[in-house]
Amino acid sequence: MTCFHNFTAPVWQIFAGNLLLFICSLFYLVWWVIGFKPDASGKTAGGSAGVIYLSGAIIAGIAAIILLAGGINTLSKDAKAVPVWLILLGGTVLFAVMILVTTAVYHRPMTSELIIVHIWAVLELCALAVLYGTGRFGPGRTVILLTLVVLTVS
Repeated sequence: MTCFHNFTAPVWQIFAGNLLLFICSLFYLVWWVIGFKPDASGKTAGGSAGVIYLSGAIIAGIAAIILLAGGINTLSKDAKAVPVWLILLGGTVLFAVMILVTTAVYHRPMTSELIIVHIWAVLELCALAVLYGTGRFGPGRTVILLTLVVLTVS
């Protein structure tokens, strides 16, 4: 395919990492449906199938983070945009505020979904920054993808 002809190794890592995040989300959604859908007696099911799907989500998610981090790290050396460390710092501060608001203000427990979505969003912002900063994405594509990340997290 012509859209992949000029991918470098770091760009392939970012692409593969995003594909694995998609697979992770599919495994996670199937696990959630299996694990929390009540059966006829009103009890939730899941069993070994739930363990398999959750394990698939965890494995795909960790592999995605490793691939994305590798590609982002390599490209960040040449990127002329917002530094990745600044995005990571902002993400960390925002996560701390989110935990505080969730637990102290709304008195809700911290859930895995909060951290999963937060890590995903920060990784995507870092990937967008390096892809834009290295000239792989123009301003239009970057704004569209940034908007999609923000809308997905909201």
